[in-house]
Amino acid sequence: MAEEPPGSTQNPYVTAAKKLLMRMEKNEPLECCGVFDGITARIALEEAWEGFYVGGITACASRMAQADADSGAQTEFLDAVDNITELAWKVGTMIIADPETGMGDAIAVERMTKRFIKAGVAALVISDRAPAKGKDPAGHDMVMPDKDFLARVSAAHKARDSQDDILIIARSSGHGALGIDGSIKRLKDAEALGADIIWLTGVANKISPNDFALRVKNSKFAVAKSTSTPNSHHRLGRAALEQVALILWPDASIGTIVNWLGRDLLELYVNQKQSRGTRFETGNLYRLFGFYHWDKTKPEAERAAEEQLERTPVPSPRAAASPEAHARGAWASGPPGFGESEAGPSGSSRRGNGGHGDRSRGGRGKHVHWRDIP
Repeated sequence: MAEEPPGSTQNPYVTAAKKLLMRMEKNEPLECCGVFDGITARIALEEAWEGFYVGGITACASRMAQADADSGAQTEFLDAVDNITELAWKVGTMIIADPETGMGDAIAVERMTKRFIKAGVAALVISDRAPAKGKDPAGHDMVMPDKDFLARVSAAHKARDSQDDILIIARSSGHGALGIDGSIKRLKDAEALGADIIWLTGVANKISPNDFALRVKNSKFAVAKSTSTPNSHHRLGRAALEQVALILWPDASIGTIVNWLGRDLLELYVNQKQSRGTRFETGNLYRLFGFYHWDKTKPEAERAAEEQLERTPVPSPRAAASPEAHARGAWASGPPGFGESEAGPSGSSRRGNGGHGDRSRGGRGKHVHWRDIP
């Protein structure tokens, strides 16, 4: 399918995948924080994150209270992605969906990829991790055979009409079983079958992003970071800056919960008090979700106008779809200027610096006003 410029009369909708592709062409890495439900997504939107990473383990565990059960958790994961994309599309936040081992065989991958296209997902991760998520005798992650992994990548590529529908990330966890060279070969083979971005996980202590960039030549790739990641992995050299497409913080939300919630609940149970840093103000929750009490000092007409504004439905991408966009699945990713700077009802900009947010060290970026989020 011929590529059309954003905002053209033939295709008035700019998909999330197209927005990500444009950033890749400009060598502008997209930073994504891990979220897994509505409340973590809302908080991340307020903090001006431009990308969300939704992982299968956290999204399914938050609903099932247990680890994702491979293909049996597809429904839970799809529901989580639908909820998060419905929140994020309006302000241009792009979603990276990683079902991990929950995709099923190649036929299931093709079907699920079409579902993710309709949901407005920017990029989908196809992993080579074995469904059982076990370890081999040497303690390395078990990975599936080449033919099975490459068949999944090929099926995902087959499910789309073009890169504008969704980008494909080929992810390998096989550096232990296959070695770094073997994993790179597998990822390059996946790239030849249609993968747009490659990602080698679990190698933070073995190879820096800059060295990896030199090994994979001109391939676009993703890197994952955490507080335990070596400093060398946080620094992107010249080669890496030209090739890194995604900077992922998968554990951003779940790490805070796992590390602090248990301690705080124990403190509350034993000493009947919460830690100072986790004291909760109900008003913050009301503000986050827009549950404000009326200000009785305001004139009746002004309060009535605000109430009408709140009741006016904001059409989702599904409802706003044109027939042409619907036919391609592009209808799910937002209107013209998807994610660009726009003044909200409060008069403040949703995004500064042309839609990229103020990510300077001195500030946390432009906050998204709650009324701007459907």
